[in-house]
Amino acid sequence: TPDIKGITSPGVNKVQLKAEKSERASNLMFEIVSISPKTVELNFNKLESVKVPIEIELDNVSAQEGYTVQAAYTAPTEITVSGPKDEISIVKTARVKPTVTGVLTEDVYESCEVTLLDESGNEIENKNLTPDYKTVTVTIPVLKTKEIPMTVAFNNLPKGFKKDSIKYRLMHDGQPVETIQVAAKKHVVDKLEELQLGYISPPEIGLDKTLTFEVVLPSGVLNVSKYEKIEVEFDMTGMTSQVFTVSTINMINKPSNYDISLVSPRISGVTLIGPTADLDSITAADVVA
Repeated sequence: TPDIKGITSPGVNKVQLKAEKSERASNLMFEIVSISPKTVELNFNKLESVKVPIEIELDNVSAQEGYTVQAAYTAPTEITVSGPKDEISIVKTARVKPTVTGVLTEDVYESCEVTLLDESGNEIENKNLTPDYKTVTVTIPVLKTKEIPMTVAFNNLPKGFKKDSIKYRLMHDGQPVETIQVAAKKHVVDKLEELQLGYISPPEIGLDKTLTFEVVLPSGVLNVSKYEKIEVEFDMTGMTSQVFTVSTINMINKPSNYDISLVSPRISGVTLIGPTADLDSITAADVVA
């Protein structure tokens, strides 16, 4: 073994070699009379470490029609390389190269060997540099795509009101849209039939009103169309609105042991929207609260 006692600085040092019987050979009949060579040169250096990202080199991979290949990723996403201080600075990144090729319809998982690269992207051949992971797992996600309709729902509509009489259109960046393209795992996307953007109540419906809804997809579903907001415009062709003051206010379900008096004699600002011909025939007396 080399005797490194007294070495306190980096660099090449000539050190003496020592030899002694091992514990296993202590009872054997031999003696150590000389050592050759008597010295060796050792290169001492300070050990350091650096974290570098892992790049993925992926060739000749595509998705079958109706599917999409997402960006591949590794686990871990970076590695720590240890080595001599004056040698480790050349390490700039690491690379893995999956062997998978062809047309994909499902996720691919592959264990790949890690290669260290210098600033020019050249492979580093240096046994003194040690990565903490020699292999990493590469995942290539493959999602199924689907075109689904977008809808809005109406709540608190008057009893007996026909929802089909409310005509509206969905707009994105000034262009009419009806569907959105999404992507997800096959078992998830196969169950998606439509995307409901939200709810609309009667007070939000107007002749000149435009409502805006955020596009929110279920967890794990990707927005391929990149729609962030959808506007709802109402088609009020042949429709008009009128404002009434309602004075006919009837009380129902009055408890028998109470006397009740009406404080508010009228309700102002009751807006009705409907076909022009119908509204022209309506007066405030036709509206009861």
